[in-house]
Amino acid sequence: MYNNKIKNRLVFILIISGVFIFFRYIVTPVSQYNHLTLSENISTFIYDIITFIALSWLIKSLGEAFFSKINDKNLNFKQLLRLCMIQTGILLLITIAFIIFQNYFFHKIGYLQDKNWLRLKELVFILIWVSIVVFGAEMGKILVKKWKQSVSDYSNLSQKMIFWQLTALKMQLDPHFMFNNYSVLNNLIKKDPQKAGIFLDKLSNIQQYLHQNIEHDLVTLEQEITFIQQYFYLMKIRYKERIDLNINIKAFSSHIKIPPLTLQLLIENALKHNKATLESPLIISIGIEDNFLIVENNLQIIVPLSSSSKIGLNNIRERYQLLGDQQITIEKTRDKFTVRLPLL
Repeated sequence: MYNNKIKNRLVFILIISGVFIFFRYIVTPVSQYNHLTLSENISTFIYDIITFIALSWLIKSLGEAFFSKINDKNLNFKQLLRLCMIQTGILLLITIAFIIFQNYFFHKIGYLQDKNWLRLKELVFILIWVSIVVFGAEMGKILVKKWKQSVSDYSNLSQKMIFWQLTALKMQLDPHFMFNNYSVLNNLIKKDPQKAGIFLDKLSNIQQYLHQNIEHDLVTLEQEITFIQQYFYLMKIRYKERIDLNINIKAFSSHIKIPPLTLQLLIENALKHNKATLESPLIISIGIEDNFLIVENNLQIIVPLSSSSKIGLNNIRERYQLLGDQQITIEKTRDKFTVRLPLL
């Protein structure tokens, strides 16, 4: 990490030095050096390189020092303009002082360059433009960093919102599920205490499954089907031969998943809104078709769906949307009610 930082700094300094030299020999016509000897031209070129490397290092160091003081959260145009002017002003003062020292030094050793005022003007011009470019580059880095942080923060916030929404939806399932089954148990205790005991044992097993999987966003289809078979056993105690469940799934894959308690809510919904008699039993079928889980029942309405709270269907719909923007499909015909669930 430290070595990369040094390497990046050196590359930056060399690039800016190259820009300085490029500007220097565009701004200054070559004819101005025609009166100099070859050795003087080489000496001047080497001197320029050393000067520009020093100035590049100064620009880089000042830029890092200034931008380290910027608070990304309170970034504004006035703050940036002020920093740019301060940085450029400091660089100009240092450059002017450097030129004055240089002229004094060369005068002492008997070598004085011609037209030093022109050299000063050139350096000031180049320095201003390079400072603006470097400042813009540093500003760009900050803006990109800020943008990436904003995207990351938004993504984290979205994930947290989805997590808490899913948690809230799943918290609805436990009391909703248990309330209905305790009502059944209460009726059984009054009518058939022995069956009530069996019902309570099965309910305990179901409650264990509920606590193990309610914290998961998804469970395997095989787990859910096993749970539904236990749940439907309890419903058979209450409804006897008035209801039936057909599971038309030949094989299970561990990769096929659905939200937990989805099938339980659909079966409960069917039991709540349909008649179930010995003459016309309620038949619920579960199968797979085109990567969808199909849950359907014969329609024998006793309570219009428009007057119900639709807690179960809305819960399933919202969880599918949160888990991957998936849509469930509900189809209602004259004699059949079908729900198509995407397999995840």
